[in-house]
Amino acid sequence: MDNILESVRAILRTTPACWLNLTESIPTELLVRPPALKEWSALECLQHLVDTERWVFPVRVKAFLAGQDFPAFNPDSQGTKLDVGQVPGELARELGGFALRA
Repeated sequence: MDNILESVRAILRTTPACWLNLTESIPTELLVRPPALKEWSALECLQHLVDTERWVFPVRVKAFLAGQDFPAFNPDSQGTKLDVGQVPGELARELGGFALRA
């Protein structure tokens, strides 16, 4: 692993496709199944990735480029709460849209 940045990019490029495959092949009931105490369901993990791409990374990159500190992000209190009517595939496609912009 000579270039860790390229390794990270390769993983990040495949993440949306992996999530889309999961959301299309696994029943929603399994994706929202309550996990162990203080853990997240699979769909909550996907929502966190979308929140991070939508709200966290842009703010942090802008602050970093300006040489400023950036605020913390608490996903439990600031993250998007899952909508029971949320279609998992739509959320995965939204994550894929961020990858296309990168």
